[in-house]
Amino acid sequence: MTRYLLMLITLLTLPMGGCLPQGWTRISVEYSDQLTPIQSERHYGEIFAYVSINGNRPLRMLVDTGAPVHSIVEQAAAEIGLEPSGTLYLGDYAGSYQDQPTASVESMLLGGLALSDFDIVIVPDKGDDRVDGVLGMLGLRERTLTLDFVSGEMTISDTRLSRDNPGVVPFRTTHDKKILIPMRLEDRRGIVHEYWATLDTGHNSDLLLGPVATLACLDRSELAYRAQAVGVHGLQWDAEYYPTYGPARVGNILYEGIVAGANQASNNIGVGLLEGCRVTIDWVSKLVRIQRLDGATRLIACESLGFFGLYADRDRYWAAVIPGSIPEQEGLTHHDSIIRMNGDPVDERFDMTDLWPIPDGVGVVEIEYIDAETSETKRTIIPIK
Repeated sequence: MTRYLLMLITLLTLPMGGCLPQGWTRISVEYSDQLTPIQSERHYGEIFAYVSINGNRPLRMLVDTGAPVHSIVEQAAAEIGLEPSGTLYLGDYAGSYQDQPTASVESMLLGGLALSDFDIVIVPDKGDDRVDGVLGMLGLRERTLTLDFVSGEMTISDTRLSRDNPGVVPFRTTHDKKILIPMRLEDRRGIVHEYWATLDTGHNSDLLLGPVATLACLDRSELAYRAQAVGVHGLQWDAEYYPTYGPARVGNILYEGIVAGANQASNNIGVGLLEGCRVTIDWVSKLVRIQRLDGATRLIACESLGFFGLYADRDRYWAAVIPGSIPEQEGLTHHDSIIRMNGDPVDERFDMTDLWPIPDGVGVVEIEYIDAETSETKRTIIPIK
């Protein structure tokens, strides 16, 4: 089961009239030292970095390896004095395209990295106070980017990867500079299929599959859950998640089995598959390494409970809400369910994006919930290992 909280749509850039808008080709980059640590943190599985645009207050930006460009929400843009000066034609996971306003940026500081003279996309503010925008890959492709999905640390360096390094695999890039890494999935007959998938840290599901991989490798007879994807510029659409037929290998990491979403466009690897990992992207050599870190445990137990899950993050356990899977037309809300730990109810009234740390000594988590399909009250008990 995937932790599926808020999907921030990856931005695709498409040239209009045969050329990119003014600003995209004249970006300049300056580095202050060999290794650049970035002020960053991990939240709900994703990594957020702090940047300063035109000398203003730090902005909290989602680090999105699937976004070729940077974006900022309307409210943050207004606060720091950015005004629309152009447009860019953008697409998303669902295959929808629209013009989005852009603003000119004189400078952006990211740790010891300085970007200057480029355009940033302005997207609608949807009331998510976690994020001021998306930090895409524009200006970062000349060096090596490391993202630690345990500590939340982000660094930029000149260090090159080698094909001889353990766990290193080559990657391809699309026309708009997205990273494609190899992926292997089995079909119902046990035949292994090889695909390329976008490494996309901008969404926190495990895996989204395009039409071809969905048809071949997802067991559509068993729906795991439904969830609604919400993008930073307002597009919403429903996604269905199904189990894969067998083991999955993504890059160099083997997963015994995962739940994947039936996507409308391409194959996308989200941060759900990167929990407990360190990802190093060498843009110059076009090599990527995904390392499983000691002491980090991925999903230990999660039932198809309508909208609840149980997760492990290193030595901590979490009960989690998975939003979007309760049909609004039935009048059900997340308040219709109860979490108990060792028989005691969780006191707080929880929100769609809440996680509860499970204290030491709790051996059992009991979840009482309303089935999204039948509206019946059900219970399940998950032992803490």
